[in-house]
Formats: sequence, structure tokens, C-alpha cells
Amino acid sequence: MLKHGITFSLHKRNTDESSDLETYFPVRMRVSFNGQRPDFYTGVSIREIDWNPETQRSWQKKGFENSELNKLETVISDIFDDFYYQHKRFPTVKELRNEFKFSTNKSVKITNSDISILQLFDDYTNHVGTLHQWKEGRFKKYNQLRNHWEIYNKDLLLNDLKEKDLIGFIQYFENGPLDFKTRKKKQPHKNTSIAKEFADFTAMLKWSAKRDIYKGNLHETFTPVFKGSEGGLIDLVYLSWDELMKMYNHDFENAYKNKIRDMFCFLCFTGMRYSDLKKLKKSHVKDDYIIVVTEKTIDPLRIDLNDFSRELIEKYWEFSFPNNILFPVVSSQNFNDDIKVISEILEFDEIINEVYFVGSKRFEITHIKHQIISSHAGRRTFVTNGITMGIPADVIMKWTGHKDLRAMKPYIKIVDELRKSEMSKFNKR
Repeated sequence: MLKHGITFSLHKRNTDESSDLETYFPVRMRVSFNGQRPDFYTGVSIREIDWNPETQRSWQKKGFENSELNKLETVISDIFDDFYYQHKRFPTVKELRNEFKFSTNKSVKITNSDISILQLFDDYTNHVGTLHQWKEGRFKKYNQLRNHWEIYNKDLLLNDLKEKDLIGFIQYFENGPLDFKTRKKKQPHKNTSIAKEFADFTAMLKWSAKRDIYKGNLHETFTPVFKGSEGGLIDLVYLSWDELMKMYNHDFENAYKNKIRDMFCFLCFTGMRYSDLKKLKKSHVKDDYIIVVTEKTIDPLRIDLNDFSRELIEKYWEFSFPNNILFPVVSSQNFNDDIKVISEILEFDEIINEVYFVGSKRFEITHIKHQIISSHAGRRTFVTNGITMGIPADVIMKWTGHKDLRAMKPYIKIVDELRKSEMSKFNKR
């Protein structure tokens, strides 16, 4: 007999991060033989809370998942038996894959047109997420959307999907979705959020239709309008030049707060995201510029240095931080919390107006700047002040990595309003 081993495990994309026990993970089958360890797609996804790593099966002993894994294990063992009796040798990895494909018809992720929408979530994220190297956050976003669909209509088959089902799913969010664990009703989602969730759902329909899995056309014909989702209904949170200088020159008489100040100001002087600042190394710093490979777009950016950003680099150059990181970074959550603290100390009390819609209902609320300021305000500060100074938008876009001039419109609108306000000073007598 040909000695081989078969193991099943949850295929986690990022083992460095803890996951929600409710998260569904695809089950990977690894076959070990003759120094080889190829992995195989099983078509089975299981929540971590339902997975028993010791038995390598679901805790639900009579469930579909265990039955399917047992069948696949038998298929692999039969292939090795056939090669032993017919060829007296191990199969190559290619031969094993071909035999597995022939025996199970699992050459592609999806072959059954009667799959459920929940299965579509699993297959789409497993295929597209792996192909495009999604970050863990994107997997988590789709998993949350999957959980909502499981609450809404877990048994619906993909090709039974009707327009009324999509309308109902939208209303589910408008009325207040349920928490997946507690089943308690949460706050209704704003139209801006529902529009993004629906766009993600539509992306799956398009993907499955392109592969002739989904036979309908709702991804083309169902085009709901989400009032207010186009943006521009909340004042952008940024620092004026005077506010930025006030922060830059203020001594908080606390070493930690001063470090938070410096890192936030660096964002304001470079337009970087905090996620990229956390990975900025000394080796990325050149004579007059820095090279940044952004986490969001994976595109390299050349950001020219100015006197302020250069001064901050020089201030921390002699310090030694883990992995040769330039700044004394903290977690994103702590950074955002601390920015609010120092902004309150500096009395950044401007009123920020927000208008939003839930369905057709309009809501208007006000915030105080220091209560909602976050790391992204640094990027907005850079763009807004840059345009105010007369730097062309296309030049700023090369520094920030914005691809579309439409992304500049909110900033240009602010600058136009500022100019109008400044011109009004001539009206005083």
C-alpha cells in the first residue's frame, strides 16, 4: 500500500489576527505523500465555533459537512489504492489532481446551479478573495454581510432570487438589522452604508452570472436609489492652516501626547494614511522624498518632503523602533482616541453638520470637531490646505494616490467657499 496522510483544517487567510468564532472558513484538505503536500478545495465552509480541530470535523456529527469530508477522504484513498495495484508507484501531484477532478468534479469552485446564496458567499470570497489577495478586513466585511443574509433568508437558492427578495433585504437594514450572535435589533443602517452593502452583494451576482452559475439578470435590472449615498452631506473634518500650526507648535507637556501630535501632523504635511505611516521605515526615506507602498491600493507613491515633514523625520531619526519603523506608532484605535484628546485640549470646537438618510427619512445632527476627528483628517488637511495654497489638484493626486478627479470635488468645494468668505471682507465699511 502507498503510505499517505490526509488532514483537514480551516483555511484562515491571516493567522496573525484573531477571528470571530462566527466567521465561516473554507475547509482545506492537505494530502501528504512521498515528500509532497498538495492542497485541495473541498467546497465545504464551516464556522470556527463549529470546527473540532482534534477530529478535523464539524461538531455536528451528522451534518452535511462531515459527510462531504468523509467522501473526499475516501476518494483520495481510492486513488492511492488504484495507483498501487495498477502502477506500483505513487501518483504525481498532477495525476492526483486530475483523478480527484475526475472523481469529484471539483475542478472549479462552483458547478451546481442550485447553490444557496450562502454558498455563493463562501465560494465568491474564497475564490475572489484569494485571487486578489484581500486583506482580512475585506473578508470580515463579506462575512458580516453573509451573516445578515443568513438571518434574513438562509435557505434561499441563488436562482430563486427575485426582486422582492432584494427589496426585503434593503428594508431589513433600514428597519434595523439583527446582531448575529444575540439576535437583538441594532440601529438602522444609513443609506450610505446600505449602498455599499448592496454594491458588494451585486458584485457577487455579476461574478456568478459571468460564470453561468446565476441565470438571472437582477445585477443588471435592479438599480435601487439610495438617497444621500452620493456623499457630501457631512462637513469634511480637517484642520485649517491656523489650527494645524496651533497643534504643531503646542507643547502638551506630556511625551506621549507630543508623539501623537507629531505623527498626526506628519499625516497633515504628507497626505499619508495612518495605516501607511505605521509601516514607514527609515529605508523608505530618500534625500527629498519618501517612497510609500500604500496598504489600500498597493501602489508605490513618491511624496516630496517639505520643511515640516522633513523636520519631523529628523526629530525621530536617531530613535530605534521595532522593524526599523520611523515613528513610535500605536494601534489605530488608540491613535484615533488620542487625536480626539489633544484636539479637545486645543479647543477645536467647530460645529460639524451631518445630514443622512435612512430610506426616505432625512436626519440632521451636529458634532463638535474634536469629538469626531480621526487619523483620516490628516489626509483631508493636506489636500484642503494644498488646494487653498494654489497647488493644482492633479499634483496633489500624485502625492495622495487619488485616481479620480471626482475625489477632489469635496475639497475644491471647501476652498471655493473659503475664497468666497475671504472676498466678503472687502464688503466691510
